[in-house]
Amino acid sequence: MQTRHSLIVALLAAQFAMGPAISRARAQTEIKGGHASVNLEPGGRTTLEIDRPFGLVLIGDPRVIDFQALGKRSLLLKALGPGTTNLVIVDKGGIVIANLRIVVHNPGPI
Repeated sequence: MQTRHSLIVALLAAQFAMGPAISRARAQTEIKGGHASVNLEPGGRTTLEIDRPFGLVLIGDPRVIDFQALGKRSLLLKALGPGTTNLVIVDKGGIVIANLRIVVHNPGPI
């Protein structure tokens, strides 16, 4: 698992693109055009629908989010802790489908 995370961090070094779409906890975001920003609260979840099948998902900082594949075109993102990271989705041919900026906000005072 640690080797996977090290590889992910190395592969993301050249991937930095951001865009306007925003999603909240327990929401669903359709990814078309490749760039979006997703905002979550710690413990929050969101489902991503991608416009074509993916082959690989790369996470810049695995302390911020984790994911679960729900099918060939959908992912469940799980916010783990506060921070910002990138999530890169690559198709089976090695082409980047999406490069998402994921922000998990610090919980506010009660």
